[in-house]
Amino acid sequence: MIRQVFKKKLLLIGACMLCLNFTACQHRKALSVRSEYLDANYLASKRIETPDPCQGCFVGQQVVISWHIPSRCLPAEIDLWVRYGNRCFTKVTHTVCEPAGFWAYRVMNEDFWNLKGIVAYSATLRQGDREIDQWNHHLWADLVEVIDESKDQISLLIPPPASTLDF
Repeated sequence: MIRQVFKKKLLLIGACMLCLNFTACQHRKALSVRSEYLDANYLASKRIETPDPCQGCFVGQQVVISWHIPSRCLPAEIDLWVRYGNRCFTKVTHTVCEPAGFWAYRVMNEDFWNLKGIVAYSATLRQGDREIDQWNHHLWADLVEVIDESKDQISLLIPPPASTLDF
């Protein structure tokens, strides 16, 4: 009788361990990206209605990237491609030295107005040439290269802005 109870408990413990093992091994996204507008509403002083001389000092937008990777994947790099409202784009690279953390890319004040804000972005987390994870904004589309052999030049076709797309 005691032996049967012991076997049942051992079997139950084994089943629980197996379930825990499966849930612990589930894939977790290594990269998470979001964008935010920055203005006076971003400040804590605005939310709790306390005086702050910086409430009218800035306007902008930021892309916040957070990561969580195993230590064996270090060092790594994040490539952030940003497309702006004036149809220009840029690539920014950030070195990752910690297994978990975050990084914010900001466009503020005059740059924000001149670039007409951030429209879309794509972030890639990589270790050397190996891609670990990628995150694309829902409006992101890769540029298309068109080679004009008669003029020996390459031009980039940028997809139209979302406001002109027909659904």
